[in-house]
Amino acid sequence: MLWDLLLGIISLVLDVLSHYRTKFRGRRSSVKHLKQSLRQAKDFAQYEDIALRLDYDIGNDVWRRNPQSRKYDHRVIADRLVQLRRARTKEDIPVLLDLLRSGLLRNLANISDKQLYNRSYLGTKVLIQDYVTEVMNCLEFIRVAPPNSSPFLSVEKKLQFFKDTRHSYGLSALVLQGGASFGMFHLGIARALWEQGLIPTVISGTAIGAIIAALICIFPDEELSPLLYEDTINLNAFDKRGSSGQTLRKIRRFFREGYILDISVLGELCRDNIGDITFEEAFMKTNRVLNITINSTSANSVPSTLNYLTAPNVLIWTAALASNALPGLYEPVELLCKDTAGTIIPWAPYGGVRFTRASDAETPFERLSELFNVNNFIISQARPYLAPLLSSPLHRHRRRGWYLKFLKVLGLEISHRLSQLCLVGAVPASAESYIKSVTTTQSEITLVPSLAFKDFLKLFRHPTYDEIHYWINKGERATWPAMSLLKVRGLVEITLRECYEALRHEEKLSSHGRKLTGTRLASSSRGREKAAPELSPTTPNLGARRSRKRSRTMDTTLAKLRPSSTDPRFFLRGSTSDGK
Repeated sequence: MLWDLLLGIISLVLDVLSHYRTKFRGRRSSVKHLKQSLRQAKDFAQYEDIALRLDYDIGNDVWRRNPQSRKYDHRVIADRLVQLRRARTKEDIPVLLDLLRSGLLRNLANISDKQLYNRSYLGTKVLIQDYVTEVMNCLEFIRVAPPNSSPFLSVEKKLQFFKDTRHSYGLSALVLQGGASFGMFHLGIARALWEQGLIPTVISGTAIGAIIAALICIFPDEELSPLLYEDTINLNAFDKRGSSGQTLRKIRRFFREGYILDISVLGELCRDNIGDITFEEAFMKTNRVLNITINSTSANSVPSTLNYLTAPNVLIWTAALASNALPGLYEPVELLCKDTAGTIIPWAPYGGVRFTRASDAETPFERLSELFNVNNFIISQARPYLAPLLSSPLHRHRRRGWYLKFLKVLGLEISHRLSQLCLVGAVPASAESYIKSVTTTQSEITLVPSLAFKDFLKLFRHPTYDEIHYWINKGERATWPAMSLLKVRGLVEITLRECYEALRHEEKLSSHGRKLTGTRLASSSRGREKAAPELSPTTPNLGARRSRKRSRTMDTTLAKLRPSSTDPRFFLRGSTSDGK
């Protein structure tokens, strides 16, 4: 009897253990399958759906709902969220304006720390996403609030508020670096950002990144879709040179002329796709700020970051070509510009001076911060000799977490010691350039491609449309894991810009209406015997439109604002594209 009871207990324990073992194995198998599916997602919507299921299976949804973490001060964010929501719902405009002016920081309470975006595959703490959403709601609330609801809400005062707040908040910049055939990776980064409405207005590029940056900055939003989704890049320049005898031709050119590749082929590619457009013309067309970093062969010149402020009349395609002219690989390039009559001539300030690609140490970060108040950098790193050594800090393999942490500490220590050697001049210039190029800061988000050995075999091959699609896909998949971080860092900035531009448009319409009214009054006073002119059926009644706008209540305004997020996929913004 006792033996039967003991056997029954043992059998029960074994059944329970077998059940949990099977359940655990099934869970591990499910998680492994979801992770594999995540890496093979075809678009961001599919990536979000898979990431949502993966977070639920792992239990990351519980972590997201718990506001506490050592990585940021959740109490500060919770208090700010309550204060902003209370001021908005009570329509307390002075308090709301003060709260936004004093506390609108990109990294308030450390909410932009990358470690907060390494746990969940979908996003970060729900408290952070609710806070960002509420800030956007408050900004939109101020923009659409009727001017007669508060003495603080005239169009002029709104414009001044958004102008000052934009300046204090700072701008983001997309920096495209490198690199040979890997450079098409930048197009994938741009497509992923454009679909979410996150492309910054400041874009910088070097080498192939300069060509991609130029293409993005010469097309307005409505014309970007063909560039990002269709085979619109003209590759005919490569078709004019046959593949036979390539190696012998390059060797002969190197010994005769001192460089390996023919710059005229790349120059034809740049001109065919970019055209004879200057930095200033591109800025006026798209409102995007293109920056291209180059170097001069003259000993008396300094490296230059070319843009619509420093070189407004320089032809973009010649600057992009110069940015690719790596010494020993291509011959130096002479920059061209347009004179006042539109004639293309050599760039006057440096007539006769030829330009080459800037070294790695000559990064545009400091110059962009000086000129455009940039304090958030999105770096697309495709340099073949750097990308394999860099990795995204987001979503590393759990079992190798301790190993990667050890390597990170070791790398930081080595970087610190090398930086000290650079300060005392004990490091060669070439090594110093390399050290500076791999050093990142908390204000940078570095996106790198996942490279295979076969990718390096195609490093210097002429690109085909199939290879362009291949690298675009790599760029998108490198961006999706960082999308939540990119949104938290960028959406408030974009909302500020949109509100400011909308108010400027309203002010122009209002000013135009006042001019029309003044003209009619003057005509009426000159001919009082004549009847006052009637509005044309095609002329908008601006006065009536403004009175309708003034008659709107705050309740109507509040009803149109974004609700706090309940969907764990969050936030924030749908696609700005019309689809593929």
